[in-house]
Parts: sequence; structure tokens; C-alpha cells
Amino acid sequence: MSLLATSHLGRLLPLTLLVVGGITSLIAQIWIFPADVEPDDWREPAAYVKEHIGNRDVVRVHPSWTADPLPHLADVGERVRRQHFPLEEDLQDVERIWILSETDRLDGALDRIPFSVDKPTLERFGHVTVARVEVPNSSQFDYEMLEHLDEATVERVETDGETRTCSNWDEADWRWDCGAQDQFLYVGRELLVLNDDPHRCIWAHPLDKGRPLRITFPDVSLSKTLRLRAGLNFRASLSKRGTDVQFRVQIGDRTALEHTYGARTSTWFPHDIDTTERSGEEVDVTVEIRSDKVKDRYFCFNGWVSDRPPASGTESRRAPSP
Repeated sequence: MSLLATSHLGRLLPLTLLVVGGITSLIAQIWIFPADVEPDDWREPAAYVKEHIGNRDVVRVHPSWTADPLPHLADVGERVRRQHFPLEEDLQDVERIWILSETDRLDGALDRIPFSVDKPTLERFGHVTVARVEVPNSSQFDYEMLEHLDEATVERVETDGETRTCSNWDEADWRWDCGAQDQFLYVGRELLVLNDDPHRCIWAHPLDKGRPLRITFPDVSLSKTLRLRAGLNFRASLSKRGTDVQFRVQIGDRTALEHTYGARTSTWFPHDIDTTERSGEEVDVTVEIRSDKVKDRYFCFNGWVSDRPPASGTESRRAPSP
């Protein structure tokens, strides 16, 4: 399943992030962070990474704003993760991380990894160092909604109150459509900038006139925590035409989470639902999305099951009893 995700990253990262990253890199290198590293200094370390990278590996560059290494990584562009601050969820199904860092900034590069890094393997190339970091099993999640989207049931409530089930599944694009492919009103895999960083997520644009869009994931095996993240992307948060988005999550037939995302905000913070008392149960989990207006509501979400208790600093609540 990780190959499905990386194929989409390959289409988006080289185009979007090269442009944005290049502008940011130029400004930073000239006025903010002058360094001894020349663009060609990244060639040899990039070749080393390309020689050793595995199918489930990803690449990070540091400083995260620099675009100089990217031309040398074009052959593995779909595996380059350009987040400033990656989350554990961003590393689902990843075996190891290859970090190409300015040598003087290596400690900062390792500090941005969302778990404790113990004895990374280092290979120095002058002003650039390559660090190989193994992703521990303890940071992985038992289940991810995005990877199980093909098993989900997608429903739209029509203006007459009838419920329509979307039956057009496109495995290549990993998306559901109701009938023909739609430019916006589909449910499928995307890579969007949410809260200043790109994240893999499930695009779920609300319908018009406040009609509910429902996505049901069947037989989810619960453990200690069900984590949800959702939000409008950066472009949507700039629109003056949009309205708030209501996000509701049901576990079985009981509501476990209700949250309103402001029309002018782009967020990706976690909601942790404590499912300890229901650990081991297999239940349907339904996500419902609504908005009063349909304009510019580029909304995305994802969810994960974990055998760890809810994390501190998250918006946590207890799952309802069956």
C-alpha cells in the first residue's frame, strides 16, 4: 500500500515544492542563512542515498527550505518529504529516513524527527552529512484510514433527503466518485499543505446546501486510541467565499467527536479518542462532513488506530460505550 501513496507524492512534490522551495531557498541563502555549502556539494551525498535507498525509505533535506539538493534527487523525487516538522503519522509504513543535512546543522535535522533518534548511521561528505535513521516499530500505527479507503462506503445525502452511495472506485488515483470523475466533489488521496506542511490525507470536499458527505470505514479493529486529524488546506483558508466546516465522527452508532473548523483557518491538530475500553472490538467508523456553502472548501482528513494511550497536548475524549 505504501507504493500507492508514494506514486501520488511523485506527481506532486517535484512540481509544487521545487518552485516554492526554490524561492524560499534563494531568500534564505542570500539574506538569512549564509553557508559554505555550494549547490554541487549535494551531488555526492545524493548519489550515495540513491544507491542505498530501499522501497520503504524516504528522504529529507536540511535545512528544510533549501532546494539545492532536489535536482540531484530527481530519481527518487517521489520519496522526498519536504515537511519542516514531520509527524509520526507522516512516517506510516516508512522503514528508514535518509537525511541530507548541512554538516553544521545536523543536530537540528535530527531534532525534527518526531521520535527519539538513537545512534543514527552517519556518512560525511565535507560540508554535507548523510544520516540514516531507522523508524522504530513503536512509532507505527495499527491502522490508517487512507490506506483502507478502498474498503470504505462513500455516501451523499441528496436535496430530496435520499442517500446516494458512490460506486465509482478508481484504484489508480485511489478515489471515489459518484458517477463520472469530478474536479472537486470526490473522496480520494491527496497531498495538501495543512498548517504550513504537506500531509497525505483524504480529500473530502463538502457538498452544497449543507448536505452531509459520509465516509464509513468498516470493521475497524480498535485499540487504545483513535486519532483524527482534519482541516482546510492553506488555499481554502484564504478564501472569503467559504464557510465553516462541521466534522463529526461516529464509532458504531454513537457520536465520538464533533468539531467545527473555522472558514479562515488551516489546521492539522490531533483529536485523540480514548478507545481503551473498547479495545479489540471491530466497529464501523463514520466520518461526516458538512458546510453551508460549497465554494473553496478544500477539506482533508485522516485517521489512525494506535495501541498507545492518547497523547498529552491533544484534544482527547473518551469513546462512547456501545
